[in-house]
Amino acid sequence: MKPLLLVVENDSGTRRLLEIFLRRECFDPDAVATGNEALLLVDRVDYSAVVLDLLIPGRTGRDVLADIAARRPALLERIVVISSATEAHLRDVRGRYPAVAVLRKPFDLSELLTSVQERVARHAGPKPSDLMHTFVRRSVVCGAKAGLVIRHHGDTLELVCEFGYAPGMLDTFFPLSPDAAYPICAAVRHARAVWMSALNGDAEAEYPQLAPVWRENGTSALAAIPVLAGERAAGVFGWSFSEPRAFDAAEQAQFMAIADEARSLVKTSTSASSRRA
Repeated sequence: MKPLLLVVENDSGTRRLLEIFLRRECFDPDAVATGNEALLLVDRVDYSAVVLDLLIPGRTGRDVLADIAARRPALLERIVVISSATEAHLRDVRGRYPAVAVLRKPFDLSELLTSVQERVARHAGPKPSDLMHTFVRRSVVCGAKAGLVIRHHGDTLELVCEFGYAPGMLDTFFPLSPDAAYPICAAVRHARAVWMSALNGDAEAEYPQLAPVWRENGTSALAAIPVLAGERAAGVFGWSFSEPRAFDAAEQAQFMAIADEARSLVKTSTSASSRRA
């Protein structure tokens, strides 16, 4: 099993370069652009090393370091900071987080590789990823800011698991009727995927309850893919996004693949429910 790495870099060209380089060096990198995405992942995935740019949008690299220092300080020794910040700023990072390696851009890729290898060598080895962790990994790397897994049980939709939502936010919605005016319900009723690139006039008219929820949570796009058992939907996967999405054929294929890979989350939950009954 290849060491699992996280790369957090907002410049798309640099992010892609690092991803290709580290994959070529026999690592398995997840590459994201924002601090929010980074924190979603490090909360759930046991990365062997993290390559972190300081100057990223939203929650900055400094915010990510502070969050990790407060909640998972042992992870600091697996972090390599990369930044074009001034030397004074980098000295401050070194002073606050002495376990963190700090490289100033531009850096030599061999220097980065050495720092990553040193951190991976300190790691006892990744914990086995369960299916939910894999679902979160795939979803966040593909740009989802939040996601959920729902099963269709009797006449209701029940929440199996979720990520990216504020604690308790979904409690007021579930259990949910399949007839409710939400895209995830429509995906179950019609047993087909729903792709909403933005909340335009037609979509707002079809889902009148959706607009205030989206505005409150900063959502701009949504995807819902049912898990089919014959002609019936046994459950549904849903994702929300901070920015509008094209949902072209390639993007749709990505999320269909995530749902297919994680479909056992719904089946396992349904089977467990049947046993309890």
